Amino acid sequence: MKNRLKKFLNLTACFMAILSMSACGNNNDDSSNKTESNSTEKDYDLLVYNSDSDIADEFEKMCNEYSSRTGVIIKGVTADPEKDNMEQLRSYMKLTNPPNVFTVNNMQELKEWQDSGCILDFSNATQENFKEMANNIPETFRLSSNTVDSFGVPCTIQGYGYLVDPKILSSLFGGDKYRSVLNDLKECTYEEFEGMIHALDVYIDNGQVYRFTLNGNDYSLLAEKSGLAENLNGVFSFAGGDTTLTGSCLANVALSSVFKTAADANVAANEKIDLLGSPLIKFMQALDLITSSVSGKNGGVSRGISLVNNTTNSTNQAMKNFVSGKSVFMVGGNWEYDTIAVYDSSVARRLVFLPIKMPLLGDDIKAEGITEKKLATSIPVYVPRYYSINARSTELEQKLAQDFLVWVKTSELGEKYLLQEFGYIPYDIKDSTVIDNPLSRSMIEYVTSEKVIPGVYYGAPTNWCNDTLGKYIAEQYYTKISWSYSDYEKVSDYAISKWKEMRK
Repeated sequence: MKNRLKKFLNLTACFMAILSMSACGNNNDDSSNKTESNSTEKDYDLLVYNSDSDIADEFEKMCNEYSSRTGVIIKGVTADPEKDNMEQLRSYMKLTNPPNVFTVNNMQELKEWQDSGCILDFSNATQENFKEMANNIPETFRLSSNTVDSFGVPCTIQGYGYLVDPKILSSLFGGDKYRSVLNDLKECTYEEFEGMIHALDVYIDNGQVYRFTLNGNDYSLLAEKSGLAENLNGVFSFAGGDTTLTGSCLANVALSSVFKTAADANVAANEKIDLLGSPLIKFMQALDLITSSVSGKNGGVSRGISLVNNTTNSTNQAMKNFVSGKSVFMVGGNWEYDTIAVYDSSVARRLVFLPIKMPLLGDDIKAEGITEKKLATSIPVYVPRYYSINARSTELEQKLAQDFLVWVKTSELGEKYLLQEFGYIPYDIKDSTVIDNPLSRSMIEYVTSEKVIPGVYYGAPTNWCNDTLGKYIAEQYYTKISWSYSDYEKVSDYAISKWKEMRK
């Protein structure tokens, strides 16, 4: 009898648990969701999920201030940094009253919420001021799955490129000449950049001086090394074991020659993917140049096991090498400013961005609006996080969500929170002087000059960039002393075949 009663209670508990679970991805019955939602009392008007744990307190403060000013009660919740963000958001989405506004960080997350019917296409927005704001988001910065739809309001932008300390250029070229060198590095071609790298490599190795051209202007290094130039043991700081650095950051430049946006890459047919053949060969050519002169803690690092060693040539060690003046260039992003400042705040304050150069020519370029000149003079800038609206919220909740996002994006107080409290960079910021981060100011100069390329790699198949392309190059080629043109082709062919395979 006791066993039968125990079984009955267990079955009853399971049945009640199933009835209580209601999630966007797990329940296709709209009416049952709304009925259950309406039957449950809430002590707020909107639930807003924030995935950025770095701004947890500031985000809650903003929500409370909006509530006190408008009478619309906003409950803000922030992801626990110790747990997987998507697992947490999925759990919230299973609640009787799931978030009305939530953050989306990439194309894979977008697809999940699209498939479950949880994310609002802004073409279905109802508020005129919101629709105007959404329509003004540049295509480069839109959260789109197919180049037509739009699902997110950009929270912030991030950019990356070659980092360089003007002071080290001054020690290499003398006096104020670094200013013209810096300007010409921003505008020069890959071939000119390559000439400078070879000249620097020889200079670091044995002190010989060769002339080279940047942006049509002739340059030569100082006859005698002095100051920071004496510390150099490589041209680049480069952690070969960092597959994100190779598969996402650097590969993105090549991808941008074929795909206009991440959405364009996401829906590309096989015929368009095949167009990556030559750009990926050029990408390998650029990697060959970069990894031919890498700085190390106690001397230059050659291709081989030492290049991919995550202890002796880790990302942090490569950064330390750069900050201590052992290299001239390092690929880095504006988000790394605080880490660099820990090593040396004076160096961090001086850093500026330079475009990542690749030998991409006219025949390689298929993306609309992209030219050789634009690729050579631009840095990648993208949106790492968006605010999106739950399409299964009630009409009133969707209206309140649109009003809230308009306030966050366009009001003076909302902008104050974004800039000063969150440290975010709006894509349409006009005045870079309000930003404390020098790298962010450098990025904004490229944005306002329209010298940016998109984060196309976000549209590549899941795990293609880092775990496939980046890992393959690290394991098969960074450990190989010399590369041939045939090696370039093998990587290109492998990358294209895996893209087609993984997108199915």
